Order: sequence, then C-alpha cells, then structure tokens
Amino acid sequence: MAINYEYQVRERVKICHPRVARCVSDVASRTDCAVTLVILSILVEDKRYWSHMGFDPIAITRALVMTLTRRGRLQGGSTIPEQLAKQDASVCGRSIIPRSRRLLRSVQMTLLESKTDLLVRYMRSTYFGRSSFGVEAAAVRYFGKLPALLSTAECFFLAERIAAPATFRAARIKNILARNSIRIVLKDAVNQLPEVYRAMFGSSAGCEVQRIVTALGGTSASRTDT
Repeated sequence: MAINYEYQVRERVKICHPRVARCVSDVASRTDCAVTLVILSILVEDKRYWSHMGFDPIAITRALVMTLTRRGRLQGGSTIPEQLAKQDASVCGRSIIPRSRRLLRSVQMTLLESKTDLLVRYMRSTYFGRSSFGVEAAAVRYFGKLPALLSTAECFFLAERIAAPATFRAARIKNILARNSIRIVLKDAVNQLPEVYRAMFGSSAGCEVQRIVTALGGTSASRTDT
C-alpha cells in the first residue's frame, strides 16, 4: 500500500502550509525517509528554508553580532543550499573569498533548482557522522533500520547530528528543544530522547538530556522561535 506522505506531514505539523507539505512529502517519498526526519532537519538546520534565496540574512546578522560581541563561539549561519555548496571542494575554506563563492553558489542553486530538488540532494548527501553520508546510511549505521522506519526521537537525533556529527553538545540540544516549532513536531516523543542519547553516547549523556527535557517541562512548548 502506498504511503501518503503529505497526510503524514499535515498530521505532524497542523500549521504547515499546503505547498510546503507537498514539498516535504515529495522529499520523503523520493528519499524513502520518515517525514519527521525531513521536517526536523529543516527546522534544526535552516528554519527559514522556504523563504530565503539561498542565504539567510537574519542568521548571518546574528552570527556576526555573536562573533563581534564574543558572547559565544563563532556561528556560521549556513543555510541548506550553503551546506550543499560546501560539498564542492573548489569553494571550501574559511577566508572571505571561498565564503563569498559559497554564498554565490547557494544563490545560484536556489535560482536554478527547486527547493524540493535541493532538499532531496541534501538528505542524500549530508554527513551525519560515523562515516555515514545521507539519511539511509545514517539510519542503518546508528539504528540498524531504514530511514522510513525511524521513530520521532531517532529522527531528532539524526537531525541534531548534522551540525556536530561527532560530538554530544548538551547546550545545543537544550537550545533546539526550547524552540516551539520543534516541540510541536516532537510531541510526546521528547520524553524518549534520553533513552536514544543514552544508547548512543552513554548514561551520562542520557541523564543530561533527561535533565533538559525535565527542565523544559516535558512536552510543553517553552517559547516561540526567533
């Protein structure tokens, strides 16, 4: 029986725009991936993905302010198209020239390709850690199952891996879980996160995530996105 991915998207995120729901369902279908993993990857990595033209001025400004005021570690403000551009060795590097080339490349890709096609490429090629490129390899490597069979908590774990594939960062997890949109998607599955992180990073990581979930009030949303 065919899977109605669009229905799954609409059920998971009631406020989702119909056009966005169709795009996400198409991505899930083409990558044989859980709808929730697609949604969470967008929300975690590029929450304004559907509205920008390859780069996010708000994220770039925030990263610049954080860097100049030294309130935290350097933030890249990278969008999904920018992350795809980074996969091209010719635009790698941290200096202003390769950064500018990546920015131009991301705008070019956004103009020439549909948001759906870009997202399909992203889900198939992004690095999730443990020598796993793409959602299928990552799902099998971490959980021993196909990406379409992942639980909501497992989907969150993989989406959170993208920015820091090899490390456990409690502060980052806390910031992500504090977002209202993330809590809407996770629902009761937020209470399953400690067990997932315990299995992947040990008991101390599981306990840390449990403290975060408890502090944020379980399934209740704590604040709106910014």
